[in-house]
Amino acid sequence: MNRWQTFLIWGIAALFTIIVPKTYGKDFRYKGVSYVSWTRGEYPYTYSWKAQTYWDSQAITSVAVTSDNPFEGRGSLELVVDSLCSLDPHRKNGEAFVDLIYYPPLWEPPFCNFAPLDMFGDTISAMVYCPFGSHGIDSAPNGLQLFVKDHNGKSFYGSWNNIEWWEQDTCKKIIVVPDLVAPIWGYMDPGFDPTKITSLGIKIGANQNSPICFSGIFYLDDVRWSNYYKPMYDFENVENSIDILTRDSCNFVSLVVTWYMVSATANSIAPDILKTHTDEEIIETIEYLDSVGLGVMLKPHVDVKDDTTWRGEIDPTDKNAWFDSYAQFITHYAQIAALKEVDVLCIGTELKSLSDSNYRSNWDEIINLIKNEYNGILTYAAHWYGFQNVSFWDKMDIIGINAYFPLSNLKDPPIDSLILGWTGYFDGEEMHNWIVYLESLHNMFDKPIVFTEIGYGSYDYAAKEPRALPERDSSLINCALQARCYEAAFKVLECKDWFQGMFWWMWHPFSDAGGPCNLDLTPQNKPAEDILRKCYSDSESCVVVHKETPNLPVDLYLMRNYPNPFNSETIINFNLPYNTHTLLQIFNINGQIVRTLINSDLSSGNHKIIWDGRNQKGQHVSSGIYLYFLKTDFGNLTRKMLLLR
Repeated sequence: MNRWQTFLIWGIAALFTIIVPKTYGKDFRYKGVSYVSWTRGEYPYTYSWKAQTYWDSQAITSVAVTSDNPFEGRGSLELVVDSLCSLDPHRKNGEAFVDLIYYPPLWEPPFCNFAPLDMFGDTISAMVYCPFGSHGIDSAPNGLQLFVKDHNGKSFYGSWNNIEWWEQDTCKKIIVVPDLVAPIWGYMDPGFDPTKITSLGIKIGANQNSPICFSGIFYLDDVRWSNYYKPMYDFENVENSIDILTRDSCNFVSLVVTWYMVSATANSIAPDILKTHTDEEIIETIEYLDSVGLGVMLKPHVDVKDDTTWRGEIDPTDKNAWFDSYAQFITHYAQIAALKEVDVLCIGTELKSLSDSNYRSNWDEIINLIKNEYNGILTYAAHWYGFQNVSFWDKMDIIGINAYFPLSNLKDPPIDSLILGWTGYFDGEEMHNWIVYLESLHNMFDKPIVFTEIGYGSYDYAAKEPRALPERDSSLINCALQARCYEAAFKVLECKDWFQGMFWWMWHPFSDAGGPCNLDLTPQNKPAEDILRKCYSDSESCVVVHKETPNLPVDLYLMRNYPNPFNSETIINFNLPYNTHTLLQIFNINGQIVRTLINSDLSSGNHKIIWDGRNQKGQHVSSGIYLYFLKTDFGNLTRKMLLLR
């Protein structure tokens, strides 16, 4: 079967496939964000409180604000404590904490010290509800502690508040007084600075040799310090991070869950006991998102446990064994997607080293297994400079791209420069037209495109390196640049009929995330969130700054052939800005002409042609590197390709 017959079959099959509704412009079908957390217990909405994940501090398994409250009022902090009665020493301790970083208002210049609170000598107190059966001994430090951390992460712990055997539910008041000397049964890291405190926490723990049992649900409330009359944390009116999304006019969420490989060469993947969310957490989150009217793209990730190896570079020693493991992983989430009627399932993310034509048969098997479980919309999240080599776009309903395209090499580029960067970015060696690349891919497969991720940090040069987060340095903070990058993306993409929307990276479960002192990619509590809100709404005020922009240029472009490497045939795609005489030829590495594919006048627009690996005489040429050369009246371009027999 030749490729044109294959295309014809795809087209006929498409007539019998559910058509994805097309809604474009400000009414993108997918007006989304990536809702992320890698800590078990942080779904579905934990506000600003977070459980610690130290390997030796695993007693507190989840933290959430709840209205089921033993104190006066509506809210309290719920701490689920698991198996402190066990012999596992790691279950003897657990901590939960909240950031106290000061965020100045968005309209003021941030001073971003990351160390705002002078709490030297202040009495910080909290009320803790202890369930029936909690017990310890008075002769050793056991029970409850409040603690604080300074801007360098150094800790100061108050005295232990021991809990004897309780025959009924009870409450206990605990305190910490930050100082330069630790209290009895307390602790202080050397160099701790009580004038630069950034976080507050609670610890539940046991002396390693003590008989103790703290399993159950604890509640914390009425957190205050002596400088304030009212409690600073009474959990009465904390805004839910997901509810904020509905206020920001989002209609979709990309829900991320991650399994791990023990090394980059491992042949299997598995959930991590501390990081991977449980099925119950994922299902609860999907149900809550559905209850507030938000669609869901379930997006399972694979990462390496060393936290340094990019998933696009993993290299299993036994590829077939790895794909078998991956099939079990992704079909598990396909079952959850089917059970909860999830709108979209993303079958993989940035697996660049394992998604080209060498692995097409593996992906065919996996996709068939997925379709046996789930009949909704499928996509794949390709990396921004590897999306042309994904070998199974024809099997997807949507082409998904993690779109971290560089737009400008300037430190703080203006809006017009960012807009032009989408169609004319020069990397020092080559001019890139991201819009033409994307449109060419759409034309090749007749599939809509969605940015499964897109984002920019809040720092200088973020348009050049959108997610290369620098060291914490307040002098680099540039929230205005992040907002302009958002604005440019909306401006360029809002009228593309092949583009269906985006999922901005990233949105944290805790509502006090981000802020103008934050360098990360989240738009939360930053000017970029205002751009997102306006552009996701139906108002006419999406483009906030510089409404008058130049017409976007369309350049001569020669796309990378697809697939590459190839063993029988490959597609060459190019764009002509004007009508011109066009010459497209294949050369071998010695500069000898192998085949002339085009030598005629062509009209402007996108063109594609297939080379079947034969020379001018119709003979198959041998394996090796070949060059394809495009010559026009207004410019010439050359690229390499690799033929493997």
